[in-house]
Amino acid sequence: MTDLEEILKQSQEVSFEVAVQWLGITPKALSDYLKAKQIQGVKVGEEWFIQTASLLAVRPLGVLLNEFVLPELENPLSRHQQEKINRKNGSDKRWDLKKNSKRSPTKLNCFVRLQEAWDLLQRIKESIFEEDYRFFSQELLTIGDEIGAGYYSFGVVKRKLYGRARVRAGRIVSRAVLLNMPQGFFLILCNIVEAIVFLCRKLERKETAHVKNKAPA
Repeated sequence: MTDLEEILKQSQEVSFEVAVQWLGITPKALSDYLKAKQIQGVKVGEEWFIQTASLLAVRPLGVLLNEFVLPELENPLSRHQQEKINRKNGSDKRWDLKKNSKRSPTKLNCFVRLQEAWDLLQRIKESIFEEDYRFFSQELLTIGDEIGAGYYSFGVVKRKLYGRARVRAGRIVSRAVLLNMPQGFFLILCNIVEAIVFLCRKLERKETAHVKNKAPA
């Protein structure tokens, strides 16, 4: 029996950190489930106390991390609503940086998603094979390098770097499916792909508009 299982057996409520570790998802994902009432908890001040029974209803004792399935959110917050809440309470540094920076929010979002995937990978490290951990950690770092280098590049070089990052992100998503990685980790990888694809399409639109503007009348 693991230490987490022992904590869940002995307590009617657990901390936010324990719940995140038990479900193998990011803190933001758990916050969304709490707000959608899919997982029950009480917030006292700045701390959440998660009902153990509600947590075990999602992932029962004895179920391995890579075998449980997250429930579908019934009323998830839209991105617009989430941005509005974050701007109001000032608790999310991502949007503070977005507000005071000329960087593209989507580029910033890529790095945020990569950081979320990296943090979650560290949490599930002990429950996956070492070879798989090395593969995902190396690929995530390489995607970060390619996106970062692309941000400071132009023209063909930028397009190639973003294209490589897109292919690499797609590859790690397919590997996550084949290896039956925890669903929370798989969903974050899908978000990374979506953010990179958006960057590639935005670049294509800019290049197309530039060519049209240069075309003789």
